[in-house]
Amino acid sequence: MDKDTGGLLNFSKAYHFIKQEVNEAVDAIRIAFKIPSAKVISSVNPADNQQKISTFTEDSQMNNMKPSSMHFISSPVINEMVPVFAYDSSRFYGPPLPIYDSITNSAQLVPTATSEYKPDFGVSPIQITPGDVAVQGRYGHAIVLSDKESRPTIRIGNGFRSRDASDVEVFNADEFSSELNSAQNSNASIPNFFDPNVDGSSIYLLKNSSPGIDLKTEAKLNGTERIVDYEKKVLSSPVGATFAQNKSVNDKMLLSSNSIFIYTKGANYNNHNISVLSSGHLSLNSMKNIFITTPAVDEDEKSGFIYIGTSENRGLLPNSPMQPAVRGLNYLNTMVGISKASDTEGAKLGDGSVLGILKNLTDALDNLANGGIAVDGNGVSKSDISAISKPIKDSIKSLHNKILGTQIEADGISVWTGDVSKKVFVE
Repeated sequence: MDKDTGGLLNFSKAYHFIKQEVNEAVDAIRIAFKIPSAKVISSVNPADNQQKISTFTEDSQMNNMKPSSMHFISSPVINEMVPVFAYDSSRFYGPPLPIYDSITNSAQLVPTATSEYKPDFGVSPIQITPGDVAVQGRYGHAIVLSDKESRPTIRIGNGFRSRDASDVEVFNADEFSSELNSAQNSNASIPNFFDPNVDGSSIYLLKNSSPGIDLKTEAKLNGTERIVDYEKKVLSSPVGATFAQNKSVNDKMLLSSNSIFIYTKGANYNNHNISVLSSGHLSLNSMKNIFITTPAVDEDEKSGFIYIGTSENRGLLPNSPMQPAVRGLNYLNTMVGISKASDTEGAKLGDGSVLGILKNLTDALDNLANGGIAVDGNGVSKSDISAISKPIKDSIKSLHNKILGTQIEADGISVWTGDVSKKVFVE
């Protein structure tokens, strides 16, 4: 029986009774789990390792509040709103609520002006697609873990679209990109796409996708025919490309920035090494120069050498697998006698060079062939052969000493330097 109406309890009355009871229970739960918020009145002190702040609500002030998680900390600034959590007598604060926007804040999706702040519309948020997990900073940087069509990626970007505006326009020259670029420049609510060509610094871990490096535009911005040809014929050529993406490889990693350093600290320790291994080809490309340097050679420590090849030890005897490289200009001077860059092919061969000595020998033979050797009646030579042979012998001796150079002791063996390098060894 329905005690209130006196009528019989039917299905409709039972349904509405149960629904009312459930709604009242849910409202009670909502009230119990309501999380209060507070306005930040003091931001984190950089010297405070506990990241404590003070907040104020309409009826109370809470001091020395620590973050609700010591693993994921988003430090609020004054006048931002944060959720407040209580445990016993302690109070904790959470990440800033998207109610107020800081002066510069790329983490807010829709910047709005408030009594405290006027947002910087030059800083846009990052594009986030459904299912992404993102850590966003305030100043145009983020870490995004994404998965599109079973292609997991990790993108770390810093200084989004921080490249010169004129460069960005060249990269976004096509109709769609140009329209998007104009919209982003005029409306900070339109999110940025990750773009290693125009962002400050980027690290990408990719699966079955392209890193998006636009070398053709880079060459175009450089403006020199030499670089354009290098990009077209070497870097991105369909045949034998040394930088183009290999589509058959699933996993890729991209490091992109204006300057990249790889350094093992601790020069006063041994074995702080850098090892680079490629299961395929290793290509080193530069649009300017490639430098490989070491300190001066130290024979006692056996250091300062540059090895090109697979042998473990540098060769010190003829036919050794690893031998010192020839120093090119010294070699030219030895062979031809060219001692300065202004010398030309038609310059006079140096008397102390290999070709110079050979020329002197042929000249002497020509002289002898034309006149023979004059002798007196007793068959004694009347020509001074030594006047011809002595300069040639002196030149050969001088050339011998120049080629050998100085003698040094290395690994208990006497080694001559001269025209070969003391530093670079090739196989």
